[in-house]
Amino acid sequence: MSRLKEIIVKYLTARDRIEMQKRENQLIIFGIIPILLTVAIANYVLYLFFPTIDTGTFPISTIIFVGFAAALYMTSRIKHSKALKSGFVITLVALMLIFVVLRYYTSVGPVVWTISYIFVLFTLINNDRIMMLVIALTMVALNAVVWIRGDTIEGGTLYYITQYITIVILFIVAAGIQTINVGRFDRISGFLRRSEMISRYTTDFINVNESNLREQVNRLLAETSAFFGADRAVITLVSKDRQWISYAYEWCENDQVAALGLVNDFLIKDKPEWVEQIENKKSFIIPDVDMSKPSDEASRSGQKALQMIGVKALISMPIIVKDMVYGVLIYQSHTRSLKWRQEHQQMLVVLTNLLSDAFVKIEAENEIRYMAFNDVLTDLPNRVSFEKKLQSTIEMTGRKNKPIGVVFIDLDEFKVINDTVGHEGGDAIIKQIGQRLSRRMQGNGFVARFGGDEFIITVTACASLAGLEKIIGRLMTVFTEPMYYDSNEFLVTASAGVSVYPHDGDNPATLIKNADISMTAAKELGKNQVYFCSSWLKEEIDRKIQLTNLLRLAMKRNEFKVLYQPLVDMATQEIIGVEALLRWYQPEFNQISPDQFIPLAEQSGLINQIGQWVLETACHQNKAWQDAGYAPIRMAVNLSVKQFHSPALIQKIRAVLSDSGLDPAYLELEITESVSIREAQSVINQMQEIKSLGVMLAIDDFGTEYSSLARIKQLPIDRIKIAMQFVHGISISEKDEAIVKTIISLANNLGLKVIAEGVETKQQSGFLQKSVCDEGQGFFYHRPMTAEEVGKLLREKVRHWQCSDTAHPT
Repeated sequence: MSRLKEIIVKYLTARDRIEMQKRENQLIIFGIIPILLTVAIANYVLYLFFPTIDTGTFPISTIIFVGFAAALYMTSRIKHSKALKSGFVITLVALMLIFVVLRYYTSVGPVVWTISYIFVLFTLINNDRIMMLVIALTMVALNAVVWIRGDTIEGGTLYYITQYITIVILFIVAAGIQTINVGRFDRISGFLRRSEMISRYTTDFINVNESNLREQVNRLLAETSAFFGADRAVITLVSKDRQWISYAYEWCENDQVAALGLVNDFLIKDKPEWVEQIENKKSFIIPDVDMSKPSDEASRSGQKALQMIGVKALISMPIIVKDMVYGVLIYQSHTRSLKWRQEHQQMLVVLTNLLSDAFVKIEAENEIRYMAFNDVLTDLPNRVSFEKKLQSTIEMTGRKNKPIGVVFIDLDEFKVINDTVGHEGGDAIIKQIGQRLSRRMQGNGFVARFGGDEFIITVTACASLAGLEKIIGRLMTVFTEPMYYDSNEFLVTASAGVSVYPHDGDNPATLIKNADISMTAAKELGKNQVYFCSSWLKEEIDRKIQLTNLLRLAMKRNEFKVLYQPLVDMATQEIIGVEALLRWYQPEFNQISPDQFIPLAEQSGLINQIGQWVLETACHQNKAWQDAGYAPIRMAVNLSVKQFHSPALIQKIRAVLSDSGLDPAYLELEITESVSIREAQSVINQMQEIKSLGVMLAIDDFGTEYSSLARIKQLPIDRIKIAMQFVHGISISEKDEAIVKTIISLANNLGLKVIAEGVETKQQSGFLQKSVCDEGQGFFYHRPMTAEEVGKLLREKVRHWQCSDTAHPT
């Protein structure tokens, strides 16, 4: 009994139809079949011990009971047809009921109806309405048969009427209980089915990606349509500009014609019902389209549209992404009206949330993928994408022995554009340039933005180097046309470097590097031009890289030395100062020219460290000469552009003077003319701070840039140095001589001292003396010397300590 009780409890709490059928089989096997077998055994025992009682039919009854048990057992084994199994069970139960009542009614009387009540109990457990109806009809018919046969029962007609009433009441109660059970079971099974579906879809959509999104969504639509009782499920998506609706996903039953692929995108504004749903994030629940009563124009338009396509019932809900309607999930019925229950609406909310999360995930992945391979500003491929495309091009085109050009373009002085129109305007112009380059290269290659104001291009549609040059020449005409921003025209020029596969590299990294190198060469040659890579250029770059690496070790290896070139008074030919000159003695390359390593130090960022070391060495050396008793002289030290613009420059100069103990009056700092001509007030402010320390200032290489007289007048400087290229032209070029005289005259009128550097001949020296140049410097007087050699010269000087030109340099 405990086993049977356990089976009944599990049957009543079954989670789904499969489990219920399993428990039903167990009920038959462990409940009804044992009862039938027990009755058969009891029947046979009665036959053995009471052979005088109807001995002819008892064995047959036993055989029939066993047959019923065997038939039920065979029925319980039916697995694949629920209807067939149910039919067999109903038939067997009805036959058993007829047999038991007609066979035993005359023997046991009304007690036989107990068997009927047991069968009614079975129908309650089984929740089978058809079985209960069959049993009810069978019991009524049997009661009538027994009544008609006239079997003697105490109470007569009243008894049979009472029996009928009892049967009716019994089945009314049974039907009520069964209805409650069926409803409860449907609710529980529906809830469990929804939970199982939601759980499965949640798991599936956690792992969704762009490659399996359509498969997952289509499966969801197909499976959930059965839950909603729909014969069509659709997802429509809203375009990014919020103007269009498109059919994106669809499931429909076989007898329905698919709309996906046949229905064109349509404007939202032309469909009032869609405007309402998208703008107000509204859901629609229509049990019967024909019976609905539209309250406004949008609803009437929607009803008419649904009727035109044969929709009988509909439920839809917007898919919200980032507080905006991304699309709409719709379930339709074209064959019948539907009663949309609360669980349908709840399920729809869950599904739209799942789809929203999936679309957000895919959109985020697409955005990350796009940003990984594309430039956000110009929509062009970025560097990573360019390298992949170039590698693919090499693999495809390279086998045909056709040249592939890589063009590296850098806009000239684009900072001026940004300073003029701001970064927003600069971005707009860069976007224009990218679009124009793409149009110009269409069919001949592809364009990418390398970063900042740089573009890189692959040229593929050429059969020879001559053809490549022609295409690149046509490409660069983009920069002969004005760009536009805010109703203004801007002419932007660019420098380009070109490398060619396979001559300049056989892989993307090498080709890009050599194109970049060539672009730098184009910049150095004056900008606004194209420079093709060459073996000489690559060798030069390799040498620069090697020197830069060695330069980083030079300080540690003590390979730098400071030489000093005397400055002489042109009138007296006396030494009145020296200029500190940096020299690099590298064991592998011997002495390397400053013209080679100073630019490398600038580019590598080492110039600040090196320049600071030169300043410290020069100041300590000048103080050492003074401490040795030599007449004080002026020490000139060059400042690089980066040193001059360093925020810590003033503190560093003050620290060097304090540490060395040198009087600031004997230190002169030289800056290039390119620094001095900049209009920024910060340049003048920096010079004034240096002057406030008591240090003198000089402009180096004067005449090589574009200094204006007004600008020179504002600068707090003490001296200007005539560039040696003009000094070398003395006695050779009348123009150079005129320039020298003009500079000297200008300086004298402004109250500035003049130094001529690079004096190498007697004629040059004589001309400068006649032109009243203050100071001279060059091989004609003295070559750069070591500190010891300068010390010997200073010892040989015979000069009064109070000489104003030496004691107090001007």
